[in-house]
Amino acid sequence: LLGGDGIDTLSGNSGFDRIYGGSGGDIISGGADRDLLFGEGGDDTISGDGGNDLLQGHNGEDVLDGGAGNDVVNGGAGNDTLLGGDGDDILIGNWGIDTMTGGTGADTFLFKAGHTGSYAHLADTILDFSQADGDIIDLSQIDALAGGGDDAFAFIGDAAFSGTAGELRYTATENGLMVEGDTDGDGVADLLIAVDGLADLTMDDFVL
Repeated sequence: LLGGDGIDTLSGNSGFDRIYGGSGGDIISGGADRDLLFGEGGDDTISGDGGNDLLQGHNGEDVLDGGAGNDVVNGGAGNDTLLGGDGDDILIGNWGIDTMTGGTGADTFLFKAGHTGSYAHLADTILDFSQADGDIIDLSQIDALAGGGDDAFAFIGDAAFSGTAGELRYTATENGLMVEGDTDGDGVADLLIAVDGLADLTMDDFVL
């Protein structure tokens, strides 16, 4: 299904669907079974419903809800709202200041190089990280050393930065925790991710 200019409502119903919203603020729902759903331009609302779906935002401030199933939910260039729903989902904020809710299941919050804020007010926020469910923060696509190759972070818990590049820690905030990474060794966070509702994190909560 292909949307056009303006506000479209596109529904896939049952079966494997590929839906492109086009420009404008569209409402897209995949229905049952596995679907590929693309928001493209505008502030879109995309629902995967049933099945293991791929949802992709683009320009605009999108709301993406995977629904039931093991979904991959990608934000786009705007300040997006990502909802995993039921199942073991992968949530990828990409650019913008995004809020991410995994829902039930063992969810992965995946961050890429250049897609994390370096100031607290620009940080993405994970709203429901659950250690009991087996949720994971995946930083493996970010090089821990500025100008390096593919180096992993060294997790130091809630200790202060030592001035060594590649350290990852967390600090307490009013709403929970802030994950901080120092990639150049200056003792200042270059990577920030807010995690609400938690008191601590361990190395097992990350893919580094």
